[in-house]
Amino acid sequence: MHGRATKGQDKAISSHGDKYIVPSSTEWKPDLIFARKAKIILDIGFGAGETLIALAQNNPEKDILGIEVHKPGIGALIYKANKLNIKNIKIIQEDAEVFLNGLKVKNQFEVVILFFPDPWPKRKHHKRRMIKEDFINLLERVIEKRGFFVCKTDWENYKSDILTVFNKNKSWKRCFLSDIPKNINCLPETNFDRKARLSGRKSSFIVFQKI
Repeated sequence: MHGRATKGQDKAISSHGDKYIVPSSTEWKPDLIFARKAKIILDIGFGAGETLIALAQNNPEKDILGIEVHKPGIGALIYKANKLNIKNIKIIQEDAEVFLNGLKVKNQFEVVILFFPDPWPKRKHHKRRMIKEDFINLLERVIEKRGFFVCKTDWENYKSDILTVFNKNKSWKRCFLSDIPKNINCLPETNFDRKARLSGRKSSFIVFQKI
């Protein structure tokens, strides 16, 4: 969700943001941030938060961290999470690669989710795509052993590029959504899924496990 936040989204942030948003100055200490020790699922660029909400509801024993730079999505997520009284969600408003590069500790996340990253469809812009060798090396550092990276895209040439770059790295094994625990792979259809379908494009899951 890009653009300006609505009045409702602004109100959600001002009224309840302190319960969910982790200030940028906060040192990454998840046991303190979530007030417990638990497995963590990271959702990068969560948009309107449909997936993040579902993960939090289906996995109350886990903590769900969402990273998003756009204020409307953050406001929409906070509104939903507060209305549903969900307590195992935290939000960081920052560029995901900046945050991940700044982590001083390894093996932090059981699962990292990245749905519908910007496809930069023009060939001359492909170099701007997020999922490249450097990003995969970053994932290798922050995902725990046997943990998963789950991606979804509706651009076939991006899917092909993602598979190519992962298959070159011996630290990853190609998997399928059915290989992930059921509480994690029960993922809802999102607004991006609906847009892709209306545009005649198929959304494809890409799943790799760190070995």
